[in-house]
Amino acid sequence: MLTYADLKNTYHTEKKNSSLSKLNNNFYPAARELITQVDDLHGAHLSKILSEVYELRKNKIMLAAARSHKPENLITAEVEMYDEIVNKLENFRNNLLHAQTEIREEEKIKEVPKREIQGEEEKLEINPEALSGEKQEKHEKEKIKIRIMKNVPAIIGSDLKHYELREGDEVVMPEIDANILIENEIAVRI
Repeated sequence: MLTYADLKNTYHTEKKNSSLSKLNNNFYPAARELITQVDDLHGAHLSKILSEVYELRKNKIMLAAARSHKPENLITAEVEMYDEIVNKLENFRNNLLHAQTEIREEEKIKEVPKREIQGEEEKLEINPEALSGEKQEKHEKEKIKIRIMKNVPAIIGSDLKHYELREGDEVVMPEIDANILIENEIAVRI
């Protein structure tokens, strides 16, 4: 059975050490049982000590989980807490990185790769008439004028037109393509 001295010693050990102290798996139920056996005044004091022990251990477990380093001396309930925190962090990490990968993949789709065949550039030929008349009109309405600040390889715009972009050129092109160049500090809007 857990005593007042045991609970107080556990608190001091947790506070003093950066690692988790060794506890029995029944520590929390035994502490709750001790609290019910004393008067209200002492029970409130013991509850506060128990809460402090929990907070100290929780903080150590969270720090270990953030570092993906499973600490020693976890009791069964704390193993579940640790595993859940690590899983949440890993899921969050994967979602963030996966979202970044999707953004990069979308950017790659917009880029036209420069390929060489026997020393000559291969140019991508796409029939602009493949766009419906409605889509073509939409692309024509969304054009803006930009000034190219850096030389870049030739690109095919979202309007399926071929653009040779050299430093100092002023070009009218679809806003979506121009914004990509502006965001990458290759062009400025004029």
